[in-house]
Amino acid sequence: MLTLTQTTLALGLALTSTSAQSNPIYDKWCGKYYRYGAPTTGYEIGWKFPYPALSDSPLLDFQCTPRSSYYLENDAQYDPPMVIIDANITNDIGQAWSGTSGANLSVTISLDGQTLGTGSVSAGSMGTLIPISLDSLTAQMTPYNLTCTATLDSTTFTTSRALAYMPPPSYGKTCGSKIDRLTGATMVRNATAGELQWKKIFPVGFFDEIGQNSTVNPAFTPLERLYQAHANGMNFVHLRPQYPSVEGINEYLDVLESLGMYFTAEVLGGVGNMTYVLDMLEIFRPRSNLIGYYTGDELDGSDPANNATSVAYDFIYENDGYHPVQLTLNCQDYKFIQYGIQGADQIGVDPYPVNLNGAFSPVYSTPVTDIFGDSGCDNCEGSMYDIINRVDQTIDRARLLGMYRTKQVVGTPQAFDDYMETFWLAPPTGADVAVQMVVQLNHGVSIISPFDAPGSPEAAFTNASLIAALVTEHASFFTDFAYTRNTNVTTTLMYPQVDATDIASWNNGTATLYVAANFNNWWDPQFAKTFTVAQQGEILAVPFGNVTAVNGTAEFIMPGRSIAAVVMKN
Repeated sequence: MLTLTQTTLALGLALTSTSAQSNPIYDKWCGKYYRYGAPTTGYEIGWKFPYPALSDSPLLDFQCTPRSSYYLENDAQYDPPMVIIDANITNDIGQAWSGTSGANLSVTISLDGQTLGTGSVSAGSMGTLIPISLDSLTAQMTPYNLTCTATLDSTTFTTSRALAYMPPPSYGKTCGSKIDRLTGATMVRNATAGELQWKKIFPVGFFDEIGQNSTVNPAFTPLERLYQAHANGMNFVHLRPQYPSVEGINEYLDVLESLGMYFTAEVLGGVGNMTYVLDMLEIFRPRSNLIGYYTGDELDGSDPANNATSVAYDFIYENDGYHPVQLTLNCQDYKFIQYGIQGADQIGVDPYPVNLNGAFSPVYSTPVTDIFGDSGCDNCEGSMYDIINRVDQTIDRARLLGMYRTKQVVGTPQAFDDYMETFWLAPPTGADVAVQMVVQLNHGVSIISPFDAPGSPEAAFTNASLIAALVTEHASFFTDFAYTRNTNVTTTLMYPQVDATDIASWNNGTATLYVAANFNNWWDPQFAKTFTVAQQGEILAVPFGNVTAVNGTAEFIMPGRSIAAVVMKN
């Protein structure tokens, strides 16, 4: 994630760049030549995302998705099987729609002609839940294929979706982890500890190389970082190689589990060394606090074989179908489907815009454009809008592919100090890290994991703890009511969402949470922002920042590079 040479190959596949072969003298990144003296043409536009043409008339995007990413045999009382029905009216994807918004659609959910559930939804609605019965099915590792139909008068809309209904895992003490596709929350439980009810979490933590002391403070060991992360309210660690011995891994994991924290494990191997990958799975998969595997770092940049991530994905599911698969994409728009959609359940985005010149590469001494060069942040201008745009684009592309519910986005804020050896003029401050985390939270990521602990300044840990405390103390907004997230909050800001101020809200029925970030430069007083929200009500809590009650509402007083949050009674 830091430099081109640090990019890791996924799952030991023999991966050879396909696009760089057009001129073997020069390398490419994100499909672009970037070295001094390389051709300034040659970007392969055919690998950009295929956005559909807009329709002049309305379309009904009818989708059905099992609420949980999988269901287990004999587990219905703890995770009742349901299907999410979306009937969104759009102008870009779906079938022709001549009805009106709010019209009642009759829905049938079936499998091989057998009805599993029925219900009704309103046209234009999202997130309607219809219970289904799996009693007639046999648990198996191969997914079933659901068919869903919606009928209005004589018009029928049909779609299908995979349904995973499996036996419990045969190994270790874990019951796996899964995704609540209504909210994006991670679902966990520890059967060995007697937990039968699934619980939902929003993972917040750090990438950490558990075999490496801190590069900022060499005396700061991985276990010490773990204890500090826990003390700062974090509930999650993304484990990275180089791993210590098996004994060292297990020692770390024992402490991690004792602290009640969760982890994603990178399972990357050397070229062709699938035995290593399987060995890693056998170490990690019995752990009750494992929430997923990570298979690739920025492979869209290095551009291996187009099926590299999908082969990795399939290998993981063949050997453990009870945990989601994650990877990180670096490019703004290069082989998104081939590397991201086809290779992961959770797609990480890592634009690193802090202290960056998006128009020039200090590493390669070249200008950077949308078809040439590498600034360290693909197609970035060097502002927090790079993060907002990347998260929004990733979510929307999944929607356009009919995968809005089945693909999550993972935020990986820039939190490292590379000592100005590569693209960034200075390390991010603690305030920079906090602002990045807030804008990613506001725009719908399901996991937040700054990169990375060994190279992070102390302030990054401290400021990140504010967001960790928010998603812990007010967890239900994100784990149960994430679908209420609203980025069109009415405020007294003159230019909301375009003046380097970002605000979102969540509503749990009795209270509303507002979270805001001002990412203007902290040293310029003219960029301080003071504003109120439209809602009238009592302030119940101020998780962080300067928010006070004024005239029956909440007033935010935000200097540059600051964050604030408030919970108001409805």
